[in-house]
This record gives sequence, C-alpha cells and structure tokens, in this order.
Amino acid sequence: MTGSARARALSVYACAVAWIATLGLFMATRAVAEPSQYLCVVKEAAGLQYGSQNSAWQPQAFEMRKYTLRRLTDDDRNHQRGKWWALLDKAPEANWAFFEFGSDTPMPLSICVDDPKSVLAERFSCKSVVFDGVFDKESRRFETIYHGSHISQGFFSRREHPEQYKYRLSRGQEDPASHPDDLFIELGKCSPS
Repeated sequence: MTGSARARALSVYACAVAWIATLGLFMATRAVAEPSQYLCVVKEAAGLQYGSQNSAWQPQAFEMRKYTLRRLTDDDRNHQRGKWWALLDKAPEANWAFFEFGSDTPMPLSICVDDPKSVLAERFSCKSVVFDGVFDKESRRFETIYHGSHISQGFFSRREHPEQYKYRLSRGQEDPASHPDDLFIELGKCSPS
C-alpha cells in the first residue's frame, strides 16, 4: 500500500470514527431530551366551589398542587400487578398519564396520548379520569381542567335516593348538591424527575 493510499484509508477511518462518535453523542442527547417522567407543579389556579350554605357557586382559592406525569409501563396495564389496569384498558392508545404526587399508590388522574407522528407532536392532550389535561413537551407547560360539576350537581342524590329526589321535586324543593365538586383550571410547569 502506498503512502497516499494509506493516508486516504486513515482519513476514511477517522471520518467513520468521528461519524459514529457524533451519532452516539446525538443518541445520548436525544435520550436525555426525552424524559420518561416529570414533576409538574401548579403555578396558577382558579375555580369555583359550590357553597351549600348559600346554595351558590363562588370563587375558590386552591392550594398549589403537584402531579407526576409519566410514561405508562407494561406493569401499569398488567392485570395482576397493575392496580389501575381497568382504567387503562379503556384507553389502549394512552402512553402517558398524570398521577397524584406523593401517594404510595398513585391513581391516574388523566390519561394521555403522545403521538410523534401527529401535526402537534410537541404536545399531547389527556382524557379525563378525574380531569382533562394538556402538556407541551418543548415548553414543559401543562394545564389541567376539571369541569362538569355544575351539570352533574345532584347526580348522586338522584341516583342513590330517587324517591327522595322525586318527592322534593313534587313539593317544589331544590335538589341539594350532594357530593358537589369544584370547577377549576390549573396552569403550571413540569421538570424531568
């Protein structure tokens, strides 16, 4: 092998090594850039609460909550090991979920679909188990929305005590707000955890 051929071979070899190293660095950076779990902290919250004393909805101050947003695992869906598998079976496309933070057996509060092929691949929407949500992967901002309380107010009394409900209506009495829930929206930011 001549000197120039050897130099070319070394040059090709050096380029290949540099390319492989760059590819490895890219893959490592990409793995770091896409965490499988976030700690999400509410920064702002607003809502309404039904006041049983005055029978009216009124503004409500909320404490700043925390959530875990994480990728679902095979164990989450496992019928023997997964505590909440029945909730997840109803949404086979779900691959992320918001969970209670700090609980020993956290319940999924909202189940999400992260579809990298979607037009809005940088964000994903979450269906309600308890609340609806949205998460943006680039800004790491999130929103949670709990709604439907005004519509479902009194549902449990109509369902659990239908005779009492019908009796009250026949006498022109209002349906008491049994098991009222709050209406709220929360805004916050997530960080990898």
